[in-house]
Amino acid sequence: MADFLLVVLGPLILIGLREWQWRRGWRVPGCAADLAFLRITVCSIGLLAFFWTKPEAAADMPAGLIKPLGLFTEMKHSFGLAEAFRDPTILFGIRWTTGLFLILGAIGFLTRWSLACAYLSYFVFMGIGREYNFCYHEFFSVLALLPLLILTPCSRVWSVDALMRRLSHGDRLNPFLQTSEYGAARMLIWTPFAMMYLGAAISKIRNTGLFWWWPSNMQFIIFSDQLDDFMVFDWGIESLIFGAPAALFGFIGLGGLLVELFFPLVLYSRIARWILPTAALGLHVGIWIAQRLVFQDLLFVPLFFISMAALRRGIGRGPVRSEDDGDSPVDRADQDRKAMSLNTDRDRVGENESMRNETARSGGPNNERALVLRIAFALVVVYFFIGNVYGIEHYPMTSWKMYSKIDRAWNAWYFRLNATTRDGQTVRVHPGIEFPILRGSRHRVVLFRAFEDPAYREDLANLFQRFIAKYNARATTEGEPPLESLEIEYVRWKFLTDTDGPYAGPQSNVLTLVRWTISPDGNEFVEFPK
Repeated sequence: MADFLLVVLGPLILIGLREWQWRRGWRVPGCAADLAFLRITVCSIGLLAFFWTKPEAAADMPAGLIKPLGLFTEMKHSFGLAEAFRDPTILFGIRWTTGLFLILGAIGFLTRWSLACAYLSYFVFMGIGREYNFCYHEFFSVLALLPLLILTPCSRVWSVDALMRRLSHGDRLNPFLQTSEYGAARMLIWTPFAMMYLGAAISKIRNTGLFWWWPSNMQFIIFSDQLDDFMVFDWGIESLIFGAPAALFGFIGLGGLLVELFFPLVLYSRIARWILPTAALGLHVGIWIAQRLVFQDLLFVPLFFISMAALRRGIGRGPVRSEDDGDSPVDRADQDRKAMSLNTDRDRVGENESMRNETARSGGPNNERALVLRIAFALVVVYFFIGNVYGIEHYPMTSWKMYSKIDRAWNAWYFRLNATTRDGQTVRVHPGIEFPILRGSRHRVVLFRAFEDPAYREDLANLFQRFIAKYNARATTEGEPPLESLEIEYVRWKFLTDTDGPYAGPQSNVLTLVRWTISPDGNEFVEFPK
């Protein structure tokens, strides 16, 4: 019953506040340049995923590691593509097709068609790796933003489409003219970010309580990631983190929770749009350093709140009338009506003609477009609330519940990875670079599955053996000693009773629960008593 009330009341509050502000004329300002910049930003982040994510790695992964992944798996089996998505040539083609459509979307060529094709190919591109793991959230914001961009007039300026319209029809738009329609479109693009952060905060509060941020819980989270050998980034600051006062961890946790909980205010408050995106950037940089875990797409959140009109004013290129310039909602609404009249007759005629051409192609006048954007806002809010509250994991629907649970025994749990060469040396290796399902914190899901399921364990051992073979082929070429074995240990550290760290303190505080040794010829799995 509580879940149902949350799903009903949460969207009602957010949507109701949005409509109340709209009807009073208190609206987010925006211009065509803002939407063009958002289009370029979203497609550029997608291209960053193109370079960071390599679906071709799926061709080397055992088929036994595949788990159902919502609509992606249903689509794959419906069209008989199960084997095709394991072909390295096809996987390579999917990656480059996705990159091509993202480039076309960024430059604004046949924009709506390009964005639609980019979304479909990105859906497949992102689904391939997740099918071997779970619906993780790396670069996931692009998947939510691409279909929303299709609904916005994001190609009216700074696009090939706009250039072609100008050359063929003489259409001319003022990129910096601010109207409520553009503002409604900006707000729609911000909505997934607001819901992602709010969903993460709700999950923490529902799964742990209001004191999720308590210092011992923050130490459990940060220590577990800092000690884990599967994490790629290594800053060499373990001693600083282990020696930091407990109160600092509580302060960090409380600050992060408040940023997530109040981030939806960016939809309604100009002051929140000044503060919270930058605070979110600080949060993610802190996670990157303290937990060695990076959410690449969310590092760019502040870019989504840049106002091109304000930036133009700031560099002295001339005044721009804005809905934010007034002292009251009435003033802001009045400025929206006056903005058009401040242009020259020539600009006004060209702009109105361009707007008519654009809306004729989109099937309705601008006020109808604004209504569509407001309806889309409501649907996005409801969609994210349902996914988060009910914990639905059915790709592309997902819940934002990472790090929301607590270990009340106050232990740090982590994995050690010891790689031994044939001449007896111990070297540092990163299997996650070769196989993305082991990158970041995603390795925990597959390793825990392997501990519980012997058949799955054999398939995962086969994956590590393939990693050893790839490493040895590269080592032979570079004249380095090849690997003899990998040893994976699952370790518990009682950090509350050991202030010296897991290596310097009494070893009675450090307990190895599992030791899994993998060599090219086989593997040995040993569980120790707890």
